[in-house]
Amino acid sequence: MKRIFILAMSAMLMISVGCSKKIVDNNGGNVNNQESKSLYETSWILTKINAKKVQRDEDKKQVTLIIDEESKNVSGYAACNRYFGKVEIKKDQMTFSQIATTKRMCPPTYMQIEDDFLKNLNRVDNYLIQESKLYLRKGENILLTFSAQ
Repeated sequence: MKRIFILAMSAMLMISVGCSKKIVDNNGGNVNNQESKSLYETSWILTKINAKKVQRDEDKKQVTLIIDEESKNVSGYAACNRYFGKVEIKKDQMTFSQIATTKRMCPPTYMQIEDDFLKNLNRVDNYLIQESKLYLRKGENILLTFSAQ
């Protein structure tokens, strides 16, 4: 009887481990499966573009993403300019459209961050929230990584 119980428990453990979904970022790092922040009730701060850390001076504003659930609008700061547009979300699918920005000029390094951010934002087709991080993805590839503020 003990032997059957041990075999049954071992089988259940193997099944549960085998069924867990492992998500890996573009650098091979594991991304956990626990959702902890709301997509809509959070100001998200950009930390990575295509797995590359975003470096900013402390005296400059951070790149942000804010989604309004009721109006289906997205807005934030994109390194140099404010941006705004529309977002469509169905389950874990997400697309952005009609993105527009103000036209302020900044140093070339900040303009490059803004350009890379906006290009990737327009490529997003799904998202994932885990451990207070928001991952905007194209298929399984993580394009933009945000931390909850």
